[in-house]
Amino acid sequence: QNPLHNSRTLYYCLLQLLFPSSNVKYPPVSPLIRCASQTAFSIEHQETRYRTIPHFKPPNTTMADGGVKRKAASPAVPSNSKRALKKERQASRPNNDVVESSKSVWNELRKKENSKERVRELADELFGIVEGKMGELAKKHDASRVIQAVVQFGTEEQRAATLKELVDDIPELSKQQYSHFIVLKMLKYCMKDQACRKMLVKALKNNVVKLATHQVGARVVEVYFQELPGRDSEILRREFFGKQYSMFTPSANATATPVCDLLKCLLEEHADKKASILAHVLGVVNKLIEKKLLDFTYTQELIYMYVTCASAAEVADFGPSLVDHTLHVCSTRPGASALAWVAAYAVAKDRKRVMKALKGYARSTLMHGDAYIAVIRVIQVTDDTVSVQKMLLNELLRPAPAPQGSEPDPNPPHPLLDIAMSKNASKLLLMLLSNSDGLPKQYFDPWELDVLAPALMKNESGELVPTSRKNPSTRRAELRQFLKDDVLAMVSKHAAELAKDKAGGKVLVEALKCYDVEVSSSIATALGGDGAGELFDDPTAHLTLKRCFLACKEAKDGSALPGTFLKGSWAKVKEALGSSRGAFVVSALCEASDEAKTKVKGDKALMKLVKEKKGGQQAKGYETLAKVLKD
Repeated sequence: QNPLHNSRTLYYCLLQLLFPSSNVKYPPVSPLIRCASQTAFSIEHQETRYRTIPHFKPPNTTMADGGVKRKAASPAVPSNSKRALKKERQASRPNNDVVESSKSVWNELRKKENSKERVRELADELFGIVEGKMGELAKKHDASRVIQAVVQFGTEEQRAATLKELVDDIPELSKQQYSHFIVLKMLKYCMKDQACRKMLVKALKNNVVKLATHQVGARVVEVYFQELPGRDSEILRREFFGKQYSMFTPSANATATPVCDLLKCLLEEHADKKASILAHVLGVVNKLIEKKLLDFTYTQELIYMYVTCASAAEVADFGPSLVDHTLHVCSTRPGASALAWVAAYAVAKDRKRVMKALKGYARSTLMHGDAYIAVIRVIQVTDDTVSVQKMLLNELLRPAPAPQGSEPDPNPPHPLLDIAMSKNASKLLLMLLSNSDGLPKQYFDPWELDVLAPALMKNESGELVPTSRKNPSTRRAELRQFLKDDVLAMVSKHAAELAKDKAGGKVLVEALKCYDVEVSSSIATALGGDGAGELFDDPTAHLTLKRCFLACKEAKDGSALPGTFLKGSWAKVKEALGSSRGAFVVSALCEASDEAKTKVKGDKALMKLVKEKKGGQQAKGYETLAKVLKD
């Protein structure tokens, strides 16, 4: 925009140079040069210059007398005129009178203070206005809410009539920003009627993949699969494997196949087409990942089906596409299982990317009802234990942030306590504290054992070898050593709380097996305190104490717990025998320690108490103790 580049300006410059004495009223050279350096310019040429620049507003111009010349402001258009113009434009639209009248009824219908009779009256009136014109109204952003109201407040017959009128437009409506809410309303209010449900399934058939990979249509597909029963859902889900496989519908008497087993069952039926089916599924999955539709349940279920049916090499190749979306995938059980599966077969670089994604969210992910399995799997298979400690375990050892606005606790609980007392998160501690060669199977359900099973992969010679190079026992020992001080601090401070909790009691038993002397002292201190009677009579704590003493019996080198308890808390045995539950604890103590058995037998008062209680109500614990003392 330099004015010296303008041909007209160059022409003025040449005239001034050639005829310096002429009286031609053109700008002199020096102002033009100064203008080229953007310092000054004549008023006349400045206005001309800015007029040549499109969409550029000229600055205020200083006048010779010091005043400022400003551009005259355009007269403001009254707001009433704007509304009038808007109404005039709307009046030219088709069905404008229907839209306006239906909106006025809708405004009355949506009021919460309406009685049932008033709602029925307005719903009938609204249906009468829009009947026969729903196809055109549904696509308008302001009229689509009117159709939603017809579905929500109308009778069963009115809903069926609305669905029948719109059924051919459902695939198109499902993709539109406003109209897709009509389809969601239909799924919510029309699914109870079998005829309506069949129409909805028919409308979506052969459109599942298109809608599932559409930003708006994905919401409709998600609700479809949530609302449809198993057999109808199975018909539509088969389109993810190829349209030809949705042609064969299951019989009415057939049992619905579990969602996550659909692909596996299909591959068993068509074993010769396994490669083409998996390639088709992978293409759909990649499209869903590319469009960032990983938050939907059907996407995570499809990913899980693929990784469980593909070969180890195919899962390893697919891994880099998924690991960057770790937090999104972990929101459901199938998604967390899929991530765990991918982590098992991924290379070290991809496992590290998963841990980076989890960094800062390790505690919340571990406490999640489904995502915990992915965290456990990543820790279980990662050979680089130093990275595991820095990225994941360090966060678990920091205190959880206090709720906003609350005062800090002067005596906060240990950071590991909430993890130890969580039904799912505690399984990480149980896995690391266990001295068994594999997983402690008594603490994991069949699904968890299947997900956490050893991952094997063929090497170059065709032999099956583990995907992790480091020995599992060595890996667990390194992580256990890192957690040792914090686990002992937690047990020392919260032994009683752990004993009273189902999940915490399991952690307490495993900690006793792992760190016998230190944990024995903490348990004995808890039993010797003022609240020992509550522990013996607590429905959960007495079972925890019983398992602790029985674990001492099974220990190869013995345990320090019975001796520590007898030395400092023998006076509490009589208190324990005050209830049947306490008698179970004492019987376990006698099984674990011959010294305790001899002491109880030699105490006539205790033997008399056992004899008296054995014949009364709730005598099971005393009967067990008497049997142990007799042997």
